[in-house]
This record gives sequence, structure tokens and C-alpha cells, in this order.
Amino acid sequence: MLLGVNPQSADQRGAEAERLSDTFTDLACDFATLVCQTEDAAAEPLCQAGYPDFLDIARSRMCEVQEHGSALGGNVRGAASISGETDSDSAEDFAGVRAEIAARIEGSTYAYTTVGDAAQRAGYAETPETP
Repeated sequence: MLLGVNPQSADQRGAEAERLSDTFTDLACDFATLVCQTEDAAAEPLCQAGYPDFLDIARSRMCEVQEHGSALGGNVRGAASISGETDSDSAEDFAGVRAEIAARIEGSTYAYTTVGDAAQRAGYAETPETP
């Protein structure tokens, strides 16, 4: 399985997530306001009695959601940056490897097939005419 990251695309997605994170800024406060408005609209005192407890329990969770949502964009952009650095470091470490592998294949007894050769044998590509 191959895994990879396109650092530029990830950075763009991180920027989008940062813009989206602005919507999380007042999430906990908006949630508390909504719960209080709903409590006021509840007609029965017995029904109203449960709202403060619910708000106390849920408020901390809404604060966590707000924090995670606000941090998401920065986390994605940070990961994109680190992935780009890793790619750059790896490129330097493996520079010239392709030429070395090609030379070993050319000088070996292993038969290897290019995609074009395999396609021709399978009948998916025209066989070039030999002069």
C-alpha cells in the first residue's frame, strides 16, 4: 500500500479548514444561549428543571468541540508542512537511486517488462512494426 501527501493540496485544505474554524469561535456561547432560550420556551416547570443540568454537562463538551474545530486548520497546515519537509529530505537521501536501479536491471539476468510491452502482449496496444 502506498501512502502519500501532496503538501500543496494539504496546505490549501488546511487554509480552508482555518476559514471554517471561524465558525467555531462562539460555539459554546451560542449553544448556551440556545439551551437557555429553549428552557424559557418550555411550558412545564418540571420540564424546565432539567435544562440547567443539561447545560452544565454539555457546556464542557461544546468547549472541547470549539477548541478542536478552531485548531483543525492549523493542525492540517502543520502536517502539510512536515510532509513537505519529509519529502524534501527523502528526495535528497534517494537522489540518484533511480539511475542505479536502472543500471542494475540493465546488467542483470532478470527480465522486466515495461507497461507498453505488457500492453502489446495482452493485445491492448499495437505492436510496432520492425524495420
